[in-house]
Order: sequence, then structure tokens, then C-alpha cells
Amino acid sequence: MISFRLTDIRLAYPGYFTGSTALAFWGKSTEEIVPVQVATYVTDAERDGVLYIWFPDDMFFGYVEQDGVLVATPEKAVADGFWIEERMGIRACDPDDILWDELDATAFADILKRVGLDYLGHIPEGNVRTRHRSVFLRKVRDALGIAS
Repeated sequence: MISFRLTDIRLAYPGYFTGSTALAFWGKSTEEIVPVQVATYVTDAERDGVLYIWFPDDMFFGYVEQDGVLVATPEKAVADGFWIEERMGIRACDPDDILWDELDATAFADILKRVGLDYLGHIPEGNVRTRHRSVFLRKVRDALGIAS
């Protein structure tokens, strides 16, 4: 779990925590040092160790209110992380740190359909050590109707 309280961070409104920050909040990542990433309608900026990242209107969804702050669902946090990487060249969540077996493949597939982006290429095929990632990919492909 995340080692700080998100409520201690002043969030630029409107905005929600995403990427590795949200994954750590939900306990879906093994990453130990988590950068604070916030999706916002405002411009890109970094203030007080918080990276505020501009998101277009069609990407501004998939978050819930939890403990008084807005946080991306784990599946949306992964999709946002890949979008941030494509747009800014910043790795916002490391595929090797994500607990793939704890994510909902159908929810992730629904997000991919909604945003119309192909993020499956960002998820490396697993090996014996990362078999959960391979299982997740297969489930996402099934949900999208893509042959494995």
C-alpha cells in the first residue's frame, strides 16, 4: 500500500490520482518508491514533488472518490500510465511492478474500447515468472475479441 496519505496532497481541481500512485493506493503494485501523478484538465506542471499531467476530456473518467480524494480505478490507472508514457515519454507504471492477477481484464478491455487506443503493445508477454501478466493479456484479448 501507499506509504503516505493522498489527502495530505493538495490536489489541483479537477484532478485525480493515477498511474503508479493509484496502483500503490489500491495495493496493486510492488513498486516501493512511487512518484505522485495527477491527471488534470489544467496544464502539465510539477509542483512540490507532484506531477500534474494534462488529460484530454475523453480520457477524464475511470476514477472514484475514496477517502475524500479522487483516485483512478486500478485498470484505468494502468491505461493512464501507458497514455502518459506515449504522450510524455515518462514511465508512469512499470509492467513488472503491476499485480496483474489482481486486475479486472474485462474492465481494462472496456477502457481500451472507450479510449480507442491500443495499449496491449505496452504489456510485455510474460514468462514463467510473470505468468499472471500472460493470463491477463489473454483475458483482455478474449474480451476484445482478438485471437491470441
